[in-house]
Amino acid sequence: MIRKEPAYDSIFLVALTGYGQSSDQDAVRNAGFDDHLVKPLQPEVLSSLLTKSFRTGKHTDLTVDK
Repeated sequence: MIRKEPAYDSIFLVALTGYGQSSDQDAVRNAGFDDHLVKPLQPEVLSSLLTKSFRTGKHTDLTVDK
């Protein structure tokens, strides 16, 4: 489980998968993720999650590799 590592306690973790049934969402949360998204990712959903991550205080600096 991801949350067993203390370094990941304060990070807002989101899984992005191609599976969206409730059992898939439960598995993602049981693995320690804060939220679950299903492909294809909608920009407004990502924006909402970023806002949520800042409200919870779980976030890190965002960087984009090019």
